[in-house]
Amino acid sequence: MTIRFATVCTGIAAAEQAVIRAGLHWRPVFMSEIEPFPCAVLAHRFPGVPNLGDMTRIDGRKWRGLVDLLVAGTPCQAFSLAGLRRGLEDSRGNLTIKLVELLDAIQSASLLWENVPGVLSDRGNAFGSFVGLLAGADFDAEPGPRPQMGKSSPFWTWDRDARVHVPKWPACGWVAGPARTIAWRCLDAQYFGLAQRRRRVFLVACPRDGADPREILFEREGLRRDHPPRREKGQGFAHDLAPCLGASGRGVERTGETRGQDPVVACFGGNNSSGPVDVATARNAHGGPHGRLDFESETYAVHGGMRVRRLTPRECERLQGMEDDFTLIPWRGRPAEECPDGPRYKGIGNSMPVDVMAWILTRVDAALTAIRMPAGVLAREGVA
Repeated sequence: MTIRFATVCTGIAAAEQAVIRAGLHWRPVFMSEIEPFPCAVLAHRFPGVPNLGDMTRIDGRKWRGLVDLLVAGTPCQAFSLAGLRRGLEDSRGNLTIKLVELLDAIQSASLLWENVPGVLSDRGNAFGSFVGLLAGADFDAEPGPRPQMGKSSPFWTWDRDARVHVPKWPACGWVAGPARTIAWRCLDAQYFGLAQRRRRVFLVACPRDGADPREILFEREGLRRDHPPRREKGQGFAHDLAPCLGASGRGVERTGETRGQDPVVACFGGNNSSGPVDVATARNAHGGPHGRLDFESETYAVHGGMRVRRLTPRECERLQGMEDDFTLIPWRGRPAEECPDGPRYKGIGNSMPVDVMAWILTRVDAALTAIRMPAGVLAREGVA
């Protein structure tokens, strides 16, 4: 069967790239993006898929029965450490509420949502509000019973200065409500063949009469993915990183091998999600001479002690599992070869790891197919 999917806060089409990567024969119904450069990427790479623009203005009723899966990557800056973690006080955080309203209007669709782990410890319990709305409850979900004032627990931390309890949602879990069953899990891109630490929360919500999201996100104990390597954070070598960057078969120069030239260091930009990713920037929120692409977690750089260089947009695309030069497009009257780096860095940094998404979408495909095909057909086709 053909799964029909739509994306909101589409960015540079990580979900669409993941569908292609996974070899799924899905049909994109619509996209929703307002940022100029990502919109240009969508128009260039997927010209046949309509971009509906502002997700808050989409009339979901027009899409009832036409969407099987809605994929959303609502802006994470409202919940990230670098974004000052304003949560639902930030208009970007409030997009999660608009997302649930859109999903309710479409009715029968399942949801795949991605965000930073900081949402699990938002002071305003944004994650609990989101889960409660998805479940169809008339109250916010909470990670566990609140302890007494002034006390902490495995699910709540007491903030002495603000004199409030701050939630500590677990890295994985599930909730069932009258409207939907919801499961979530933190996944790290480094365990999916990508050469970066990029830990994100992935949430799947399905109608109560639909697929079981636990079967999508959770793995049986004997069939789990790669285990974390036996090493401490901070250990590693350029030789380990370079082959991953060159996964497409092209060669990669290893920094630290001078070959008679001046030494250089491969480096991400600072915590700059609104422009070119510059190195040694005053906006960088951590010490040291190197910055990072992912503003939520650390990313390694090879430091030679002399020069600093930032990773190229192509290298950043590889770290996200994208095709080389996916974001190299005609831009503002210029040909593709003159596309500036700044918007490319921003689009890539705000995107999702394609390989992680491909793994999840493959399991979504199996789950949605299983509930829509008779058991005899499933057996003949080897689905069950």
